[in-house]
Amino acid sequence: MDDYPLLGMFFTILWFFLFFAWISCLFTILRDIFRSADLSGAGKAGWTLLVVILPLFGVLVYLISRGSSMQERALEEEARREQARQDYIRSVVNKPAA
Repeated sequence: MDDYPLLGMFFTILWFFLFFAWISCLFTILRDIFRSADLSGAGKAGWTLLVVILPLFGVLVYLISRGSSMQERALEEEARREQARQDYIRSVVNKPAA
């Protein structure tokens, strides 16, 4: 344990946490890119290439330019899912027993 001091272990844990936070952010942005209905195919390809090839720069530019509408798209998607869930529940409940 003398070879690996407590501060070194803290920094290792911190780097692992930052790495997983980065991966989570990257997947969130890629999911937003592919689910966005207002982007064309070329726009989606361009944003994906920018985010994959220049990760830090691409993510920052994406969050600055399209970050404000990410929450709106997420809320719209959740509303569609909730409506589909409610429609399914109503269709199952309203079926007559065999």
